[in-house]
Parts: sequence; C-alpha cells; structure tokens
Amino acid sequence: MKLSIITVTFNNLLGLKRTHQNIATFLQQCKDVEWIVVDGGSTDGTVEFLSEHPQDIAKYVSERDSGIYNAMNKGIRMANGEYLLFLNAGDRLSEQMAEKRCLDFLTGESLIYGDVLLDYGTGNMAIQCHPNTLTLDYFIGNYLCHQAIFFRNSDIEKLHYDETFKVAADLDLIIRLVFLEHCSYKHLPWAVAIYETTGLSAKKYYSVTRPEIRKAFAQALEGGEDWYDAILLHREWGDNSSWKALLYIARTKQLKVQVGRVLEKIVVCYQRYIAFKQYIHRKI
Repeated sequence: MKLSIITVTFNNLLGLKRTHQNIATFLQQCKDVEWIVVDGGSTDGTVEFLSEHPQDIAKYVSERDSGIYNAMNKGIRMANGEYLLFLNAGDRLSEQMAEKRCLDFLTGESLIYGDVLLDYGTGNMAIQCHPNTLTLDYFIGNYLCHQAIFFRNSDIEKLHYDETFKVAADLDLIIRLVFLEHCSYKHLPWAVAIYETTGLSAKKYYSVTRPEIRKAFAQALEGGEDWYDAILLHREWGDNSSWKALLYIARTKQLKVQVGRVLEKIVVCYQRYIAFKQYIHRKI
C-alpha cells in the first residue's frame, strides 16, 4: 500500500460526507490507496454512514478519545501505507491531487508537502503556498497545513503526535522531524488539499494556539520561548499592532499594565530579536 488517507471526525456527518464523496472518486482511480476513518464516538449518524460504505473504507473505529491527536495516533497505528495523509472531515483532495493517480511524487523523503487551498466557507478559496526550504524563522508566524503533508509511515510511527498539545502537535512533530531528527523533505509546487478554515486554533489564538507554538519552539532552540516572543513582537510592531503586542506581553509574562515595566520588556525583546536573526541562521 502506497498511501493511507486518515480522516479524524466527531459529530460532523455533513463534513464527512463531503470528504467521502471526494475520496471515493480518487480510490476508484488509484488502487494503492486506503482510507481510514477514526471517529470519536459520534452520535449524529456517522457510525451508520461508515457501515454503509465498506467498499471505500478500509478500516474505521468509533470510540471516545482524549482529543484530536489521540485520534490521529490511532490512525497511524491502523495504517498500512508507506505514506500517510491526514484529511479531517470536510477537507478534500484538490483537483491537482486527483490527477496524480500513480503517486510517483512519493519518492522516499520523510516529509513531502504541497500547497493548500483554503476554503473560507463563503464560496471563495485562496491558495497558501509553502516554501521549498524550511527554516525555523518561517514557522514563526507561518505553518505547514497538515492536510497537505505526506508523512513517511516509518518516521511518524516512531515519533507520533504529542498528545499534551491541543492544537499545535502538528507543528511540534514537524519541528522534531526536520530540525531535531534532520529528516529529509521535499516541496510539491501544487495544491494537495482543500482545507476548511474553521477550528480551535483560529478561534482561540491568544489563549491556546500561541502558547502551544511557544512550547514547540522551546525544544528546538535554547531559550526558544523567549526568541519566539522577541521576533513575534517585532513583527506585530511592524504591522502597527503595537497595542496588541503590549497586551500579549502583559498577559503571558503576568505583568501589570504599567508603562515602565512594559517598555522595559519591549527593549529586551527587541534586543533578542536582533540577536535571533544571527542565531537562527547559525543554528540551521
């Protein structure tokens, strides 16, 4: 089996049906692919729907889990493919991906990633292009959409997703693969998937997502959380979001909103940003 497509879902039958309709066509054209569905114990008719399509679904499980990354790790253990692609309920393969029936772009690298089409639910879509070369600097303020990433099974099976994360375990996994394990990677200059842009990471950026990104960076850089604060502050300041940046520092460092202390922190962060630009390139 060349590719396992893993779909994680919970009480999203409409989204699952969209994904199924898309993947079923691809499965008819490409025989080296299996579709695995990991359901979190849905009560909206998902289980009945899954049981009605045994010709398309190689394996499925429906049971309670401790979160999305726990479910994704289950999918890894169930997969037989040389490569794994995660498409959540509602996500679809792009037309360009549907044309790649022989999967000859899966050439042995640990991480193979393409671009992604962002579906905002308004009938409009925009393409997000990813770089050919991955640097830690890129991941401060940017990300690789995991719906556009093919993971080599033998690598991801050893590392798995860190289930202590709520929304940033995919970034954590990429950092460990590329920057700590020094695994090989390749960029595909075309859109792999259509990604529905809804979810916790977008809705709770300051309370959930950003603190978890800081945590992921801490393992890759000595003093990584402080470097992250410094460069992100600089970018927010450059985007004329100075008030947002001030509130962020006050919140995460548990500072009282006192001008003297906040300005002092800004100076320190800016100094770290200047040093960061030299450090990060030397690190990579």
